[in-house]
Amino acid sequence: MMGPAGASVSSKKEMLIMIGPGGVLVTFMTPMLLWLLANIISGESSVKFETLCENPPLQYANAVNREELPPFQVFKNILSPTECKNISEFVHNVGLSPDPSSLYFLERNKNIRFIKVVDGGFEIMNKNYFKQSDKYNDFSGGYDRHYDLIPEHVVLGPMFNLLTFFIEHLSIPVNTIILAHLQSSSIRANIDGGDVTGQGIHTDGSDDVMMICVKRDNVLGAENQYHASLDGSQLLGSSTLEAGDGVVVKDNEIFHYVTKATTNEPIAHRIMIVIHSPFDGNGDQNPNNKLGKNPATNQLRYD
Repeated sequence: MMGPAGASVSSKKEMLIMIGPGGVLVTFMTPMLLWLLANIISGESSVKFETLCENPPLQYANAVNREELPPFQVFKNILSPTECKNISEFVHNVGLSPDPSSLYFLERNKNIRFIKVVDGGFEIMNKNYFKQSDKYNDFSGGYDRHYDLIPEHVVLGPMFNLLTFFIEHLSIPVNTIILAHLQSSSIRANIDGGDVTGQGIHTDGSDDVMMICVKRDNVLGAENQYHASLDGSQLLGSSTLEAGDGVVVKDNEIFHYVTKATTNEPIAHRIMIVIHSPFDGNGDQNPNNKLGKNPATNQLRYD
């Protein structure tokens, strides 16, 4: 993992010895936690102690042969309640950057962060835009989309276990570039069935994608569906992700879709994390993904 720019932080545990009024405390912490603790003591990080103290078991995070995995897997409580709470507070209190493409579907705000897999962990990158190939996204592919970055203290705090799980579960190779999105959709009561993504049934163009629900309050619909065909004639399954739940999808084998969302309240929010691998954001077609796309009525690269 990476702390300050350019400094990689591994996931290997190290011994920490602290001497205080009560004597000597010997404990084991990862270098990532040591870095966060040092920043908190020095006042350089706003991450909360409760994030450091909670270490939910990653019972699913065992390296596997990807070929043995099903087309999609749903994981319950892959984010802990505290992690969901801390990420939600960041979204509501600090805010995310506008997503201009959502003029054509439900209002959405988004931050992004590229990370690079290294031996024993990952490095945080500072690229603040991506281009998705128009071979997969006829709506908002084919042009650079700029966003604010997910802060390092969020990546290395409440998102750390999730990113580690994603890398380890899929045995993602060293030097692979991964893109993480943190996004919030606003659903209003006067909208009858709001389109969540603007893409319909689609692939994102990566090998694998994971979608994780951080918060879902007073939201009706917004069900995740998994399809074997672009025309929707071969529905493989569906799931409604509640806060903390996630799904890993083989993005180069099947398509996915989110059904329309409504609410009975004046406004509701659905906060999601989406992680793609591999995804360098340069707009090139992935040689491992031949799935194609549905044509879009609006093509933002020509606007």
